[in-house]
Amino acid sequence: MNRFKTFVFTKAGIVTAAVAASAFPAIACIILGRSATDCIRTSVFVFIVSIASLLDIRDREVDNIFPACVLCFSFSFISLQSIPSLIIGAVFGLLVMLIPALILKKGKLGGADIKMSCAFGAFLGPFGLALSLGIAMPLAFIYGLIKKDKSIPLIPFMSAGACISILILE
Repeated sequence: MNRFKTFVFTKAGIVTAAVAASAFPAIACIILGRSATDCIRTSVFVFIVSIASLLDIRDREVDNIFPACVLCFSFSFISLQSIPSLIIGAVFGLLVMLIPALILKKGKLGGADIKMSCAFGAFLGPFGLALSLGIAMPLAFIYGLIKKDKSIPLIPFMSAGACISILILE
């Protein structure tokens, strides 16, 4: 198990794990009868957030490229009717994490968490983000109670919530 854990947190291991993780939503989309576009969109999203999640676990830091990729990717495959939802979701995602970050003690909520929430809001829309965070936050809270750790990598929980909400909503 130690070798596996050591491998997963190397560059090659992170990419390998992300590729493997992105296969599951593709299979789920096919089983659920979703379009090929939805399958590709979901798989690429899962690939990006899987890498960000593993980096957050390993380093407690995520580069700005990941929320930027999710945000840019949100603009792909959209129609003109979905642009307002994208913008409202992004603003909702920004505010829902920024306000607690301003209220809580410094260091409790990271900048990457806020940026990823904004990007997830753009990708999922406001309702999808609310569902995603409704799944993620209790899981993160329970994890924090079990681990008794003051520093919780929030992006893995947000990513899991986002993936579940994609499968539920689309």
